[in-house]
Amino acid sequence: MYDILNQFYLDIEISHISTNETELAKKNLNHLKRMNIKQPVLVIFDRGYPSIEFVDFLETEKINYLFRLSSNDYKFERNNMVSTDEAVILRHTHQQLEKIRKRHPDRFEHMKEKVSTHTRIMTSILPSGKELALMTNLPFEISQKELEDLLSLIPYSFYQRFLFQITA
Repeated sequence: MYDILNQFYLDIEISHISTNETELAKKNLNHLKRMNIKQPVLVIFDRGYPSIEFVDFLETEKINYLFRLSSNDYKFERNNMVSTDEAVILRHTHQQLEKIRKRHPDRFEHMKEKVSTHTRIMTSILPSGKELALMTNLPFEISQKELEDLLSLIPYSFYQRFLFQITA
């Protein structure tokens, strides 16, 4: 976990390559909570993290998040948006719930009863012509442009990887 404003690592977890990155992120976030940081925290995630179960974990823990979505993440919901910045309902499908039952049995009943997750999705077109899609639980008082500008705070080495993934 890296603090992009102060440019230092808050927590590092090294594990076997087969370890699930989302589970490592949860460990990092639990360590972050124990640090008892008084300032508001926004955790920025790259593609590959925004499972419905992980979003629910973040909301349960009251953690603000900003995900960069891959082209296939929540495609149905994105295709049904009428503007570039909307509140979106992510329905908990039977298929998603079955995955949660197998991987996270402790969260299954909660997710089943909850039925859906409310979030915010933003889309824009990059200079390369590719779509940038972001998902957050931050209020609409924080503009889409402000959230997109946060990405420019990512250190150059991370940003180069980020740019490569966007243009690839």
